[in-house]
Amino acid sequence: MYVLCVQSFGDPLSDVLWSYAVHGTVAFVVNVCIQNFFAHRVYRLGRGAAHIPVAISLTSFGSFAFGLAFNIMMLEMRVIGQRVSHNHYIIGAFSLQVACDILITSGLVYYLFKYRSTIRRTNQALNALTFYSINCGAINIVSAIGAITCVIFSPQGLYWTTFFVIQVKLYFSSFIAILNSRTHVRDILHGQDGIVISMSEA
Repeated sequence: MYVLCVQSFGDPLSDVLWSYAVHGTVAFVVNVCIQNFFAHRVYRLGRGAAHIPVAISLTSFGSFAFGLAFNIMMLEMRVIGQRVSHNHYIIGAFSLQVACDILITSGLVYYLFKYRSTIRRTNQALNALTFYSINCGAINIVSAIGAITCVIFSPQGLYWTTFFVIQVKLYFSSFIAILNSRTHVRDILHGQDGIVISMSEA
């Protein structure tokens, strides 16, 4: 990133380093793994209902395919300025990521809402999980939309990489936040006899 953003800043004739493509590929691999982890959570919450998880996986792997194709083409480019002719791959990858994140967030919120009951503390636990799901999903969606906007309005620029570089960290942070939310939910439910929410499903 130092070479791209500092040493060769604003130079469309700068060389394409193999590390660009490697970083991009690793980022998309991490994203697809975490997205499919959430697809599994939606599947468990839906008690075997596969339509939303399948849609999540399809959009996730579709985004990965676009990203992988772009990174392979990056290895074939001689200068960074040639990237402009492949911008549609970037837009495709991030558009499918937006769709995937919307499906994940809406699926989690929908099934968590279905589990609501007349027991106040159970509803508090479900509200906490819903809060975490919406916050994590919104951050990832805004990041992907930001990248798409930069590519559309500045096709020659590399402003979109600002969002791309941080996105893999956002996905991983979302993953950790959802896992850590289980401790908060257990605290809410602590001491309530007969109230059980499986953390592997929620």
